[in-house]
Amino acid sequence: MFDSKSLFNKAKNMANKAMDTELKITGNITNKILDKEIQKNAQNHSMYEPFAPTLGLGRKFAFTENSLIYGQEEYLYSNLTPIDIISIPTKISEGEARTVASDGTTLNLIYSQNQSERLARMITYANQKINATNGKEQKYLYLLQTKDGTKIEVYEEYIILYILESGISNMMRNSLSDGGSGKVISYSDLSIQMYKENNGDTVSLHLEYNNGKENETFQIPLDSFNVETAETIIKYIHERPESAMTKTEELTSETWEPVHGVDKEFTVNGKSLKITASIDIYNTYRLKFKELALTCSETARKEYDKKVINLTTFLEFFPKIYGYYLGLIIPKATEICISKGIYTETNDSIFQNHINTFHTAFDIYNIVVERIESTSQENQKQMSGILGNIPRLVGGGFGTAGAVKGIAKAEIFNTVMDAVESNVVSGAASLNNAQQEELYGQIMPDGLFVRVYDDYWNTYSLLINILNNNGENIWEPSQEVKQQCDNIFKNLSNPAFPKEKVLDVLLDIISKNPYNADYFNFLTSYCGETDEVKVIKNYFGY
Repeated sequence: MFDSKSLFNKAKNMANKAMDTELKITGNITNKILDKEIQKNAQNHSMYEPFAPTLGLGRKFAFTENSLIYGQEEYLYSNLTPIDIISIPTKISEGEARTVASDGTTLNLIYSQNQSERLARMITYANQKINATNGKEQKYLYLLQTKDGTKIEVYEEYIILYILESGISNMMRNSLSDGGSGKVISYSDLSIQMYKENNGDTVSLHLEYNNGKENETFQIPLDSFNVETAETIIKYIHERPESAMTKTEELTSETWEPVHGVDKEFTVNGKSLKITASIDIYNTYRLKFKELALTCSETARKEYDKKVINLTTFLEFFPKIYGYYLGLIIPKATEICISKGIYTETNDSIFQNHINTFHTAFDIYNIVVERIESTSQENQKQMSGILGNIPRLVGGGFGTAGAVKGIAKAEIFNTVMDAVESNVVSGAASLNNAQQEELYGQIMPDGLFVRVYDDYWNTYSLLINILNNNGENIWEPSQEVKQQCDNIFKNLSNPAFPKEKVLDVLLDIISKNPYNADYFNFLTSYCGETDEVKVIKNYFGY
């Protein structure tokens, strides 16, 4: 894990050494003795690491053990967003890092080229403090920040790699989006190692990963202070535990025998409720898939909570998690089809039929993508206005909203997801931090996974439809019958309805449409929570 105490001591020693001698800033201002203001502030802190722009633009700032001093103001780390490097300094221009205070103030930290490594060290320290004190759970295990703006966040099953791209338009894009775009890389797609050259004087981190289309490689120069962190990261990745999604075979290990329904009869207060064998088959499949859907959706939610931490990881992992656990349920429907002599259906065909028919969870995903699309286009228009009309930056956003909608009609789910995921994530990366957090905050996981559960459970509806289309003649509630039963049910509470007929009529509509919770609530209210009532409710899953 990240050793913030060790980093604090290193940063403190470095700061004290500078304080004991003199502060070398850069450019024409060298060997300048610390001014009285800096000396006064430094006396109040056990660590004080000052910076100052050299071209006259920007404010002085300093990192302390618990705060960032910006000009005349002091901001506790607990009141700041993580600090991002926006642009890298050159010999003729200064670099910029950025954070936002809780009062909405944007702090632009301007620094020179010879301050780059020192700043990277302090940003690493400050971001650890920010994440540990701002009330948000710190989910990453390790953090590596380099002076060229590259940042690696290491999580249990993936890394997020942030790269600053060069070029004028990219610099402007980096500025508008608060830094480099994050690439989510699963360990199964990642190769990582360290290179040392010139007798160890030059050290770099080599990353290679498959983005679904080709291999991408990154050679990341390391600074002296983060070589040890890089070695720790490499060791962790090479010895990482097995992914949780490879340990779920037990969820579907039970073999389901073909269901053969029988006529059933229940009694309540001397009255009879008769259930046909056809309804019994339907009800049995319904409860089997209900239990499996609940298990898979709950396990999927745990996987979601472990992996999804922001908008980028939501876009990256939610479709994969959703599809993976749905893929554990579908084979049960295929097994039943084969046991009934229906050999034309496969896991793939039923999976695609399901995606075409039941996609309420993906409706939420589509909404998020559409909002990203809209915000991204507005950002591109803004950038176009700043840089001049650059056609490739405007006019179509990243063009994925329609493609993602097409998932619900796709013939091959995984192929479509592979085709749009990179563009979706890329589009999200063009949004600034505040925009991403706002959109991510609109996603309500509890409601989302209610929809996931419903989608999964509806596998039984799809199965019943397949069986009936192949001559099984299993009962299904029609919309016409359900509407008629609902109309009758509403009249049961009418004072004019004959009291002696209430229970007879209630049991009759239950026998015709047994999947309305209001009917069973009324039955309990009318008859009480008797053993007879409990037996009926348990049979239908209420």
